[in-house]
Amino acid sequence: MYAVITQRGDSAMMIAASEGGTKVVSLLVKAGATLGQQQKKAYELLRSASERGYVEIVTSLITAGVDVNGRDRDRDSALMTAIRNGRTEVVSLLIEAGANIHLQNERGDSALMIAASEGRTKVVSLLVKAGATLGQQQKEAYELLRSASERGYVGIVTSLIAAGVDVNGRDKDRDSALMMAIRNGRTEVVSLLIEAGANIHLQNKRGDSALMIAASKGRTKDVSLLVKAGATLGQQQEEAYELLRSASETAYVGIVASLIAAGVDVNGRDKDRDSALMVAIRNGRTEVVSLLIEAGANIDLQEIRVSFRFSLGHFTTAWTYDSRRLLVPL
Repeated sequence: MYAVITQRGDSAMMIAASEGGTKVVSLLVKAGATLGQQQKKAYELLRSASERGYVEIVTSLITAGVDVNGRDRDRDSALMTAIRNGRTEVVSLLIEAGANIHLQNERGDSALMIAASEGRTKVVSLLVKAGATLGQQQKEAYELLRSASERGYVGIVTSLIAAGVDVNGRDKDRDSALMMAIRNGRTEVVSLLIEAGANIHLQNKRGDSALMIAASKGRTKDVSLLVKAGATLGQQQEEAYELLRSASETAYVGIVASLIAAGVDVNGRDKDRDSALMVAIRNGRTEVVSLLIEAGANIDLQEIRVSFRFSLGHFTTAWTYDSRRLLVPL
């Protein structure tokens, strides 16, 4: 009697499942009812219910014996559809019902890759716990990580890290995701990547390290994070001093402060034996002068007077260092 089909082609089982009547479905299954030839129709309903988050209908269809690994024309499974639409409870139900977490759709995306790309951190955790990995999708995952790091999409970065992305992947310019995050001022992402084990000592094709990039952009918070993690300027002291000199001349206080925090040699000299302090004084950059003195810049009054006489010609002036740690004219 349970196999009787209505004029619309629905069996009692299909009607019960489509209404979310789990108790009725259980009674029918117990009595021997199956979806039979209505599996295709049942899957279409499962996909729709998974997309909309209709938990009762999904539960009823699973109880009725729907094929949880059916696919649509794009080779998406109900699990993928649920993930894409943020239906975490449905995702959990489908995984428990035996949904294949390793399937890939027509675009080559797995459930885990979809979850990570959508920033579904809870879903990523469910999938990883169930045994999902990025597998052969590490390259695509890194490209997504790089883009998310550049734009500051914290949820996606967090999800990709949880999914097992290689945080030390590189692009064609040998830039890492960490470098991209720093360059674009994404401090929260920088923190996440460092905590996830991003290599802070890598250098890109131009020879810049994460610390040098942070200092050159005036990212003082990023510099602090990197230094705390053990980053140093290393062999980039010369480039760092050149940047310090330029920033001192143009009064880029943020960059000067960042370079000091990064450990730049504040007593470096240029080809004319000028220090960054002399350059800052010559250009009237009082705030920079103060920063450099506080950072331990060597005060040599004779050299400072000489540089002023040379640069100003017939006009002579002198500077001295007072107890307030400022250079003031006599």
